[in-house]
Amino acid sequence: LPGSPWAVRAFAAGELALGVAAAVLATRATAVAMAAVYASFAALALVLSGGGAECGCFGDSGAAASPLQSAISALLAVVCAVAAAGSTHGVAWVLGRSPSIATILVVGVGAAVFATAVAYSELPSAWTAWGGQ
Repeated sequence: LPGSPWAVRAFAAGELALGVAAAVLATRATAVAMAAVYASFAALALVLSGGGAECGCFGDSGAAASPLQSAISALLAVVCAVAAAGSTHGVAWVLGRSPSIATILVVGVGAAVFATAVAYSELPSAWTAWGGQ
């Protein structure tokens, strides 16, 4: 999408701030906001994939947007909506567990975040290469 680099950076900073707020505060409002952002990402990725435009996810990777990225964002929107409907726990709750449990949770969340980043940035092109397209 066209836009000034400063607008893109401002949006990315807001996205990061919302993610930190959701992790630290873990309120219903932050979960709803995250659900809305992911739903918007899903719609945007779907629109961009129709024209073969670059996604722009995680910087300038040059990878085209794909319906798979839209599906991942839609799934994450559903997860956030379920969190908003239920009970969530933030970073303070994790760090309040015993050291062994907290370590396992932190490593697990870190692995999930990394896997999500890889799924967004690498899986669509790998899937296309595998499909012979």
